[in-house]
Amino acid sequence: MSKIDKYIERYGLELIKIEKVDLRTLHTQHRHGVNEDDSKIINSPQVELANLYYERGLSWLVTNFSKTKYYRFQKDILKNTPCFPMKKVKLFKSIKSGYLRGKHNRDYILILQTPFINSRFSIDAGFGPEVFIGHHRAGALLSLGINFADVMVAVDKKSGECECYGKLNKVYTDYKL
Repeated sequence: MSKIDKYIERYGLELIKIEKVDLRTLHTQHRHGVNEDDSKIINSPQVELANLYYERGLSWLVTNFSKTKYYRFQKDILKNTPCFPMKKVKLFKSIKSGYLRGKHNRDYILILQTPFINSRFSIDAGFGPEVFIGHHRAGALLSLGINFADVMVAVDKKSGECECYGKLNKVYTDYKL
């Protein structure tokens, strides 16, 4: 079972199709206090991180990491102690060689037409569709000037159940349900 299949099963999603979409129209998952413009994937910390890596290189990025939007995202949104995301840099390097190639042929970006917070918690995010899995892949593609990509489109089979796991659970604890 692939990583994406595990997420689909864990979160109670149903894959409905694979289609080519304009990545610039997608949003990140809803985060409390983040407005619609800042939630656009094109304005995300993941795109900024990929841009800085591709434009300025690894050495510059390591030295200046604490000044990035991604650092603030780790600290403020995920409540993690920020650490340099070497795994993400390796992903950016890999994506430069191609998306959905070789052993990565099922590593699609997964989007939800209706944002997770809308379907699961009946809270209107005010936007959609959103990237559910693959924010860094989307960031890398956009940073490389690739605006259209095949993505998996899924729907929430557990609509209205107010249930989530892991990092998403931390994100939604700001809400009074």
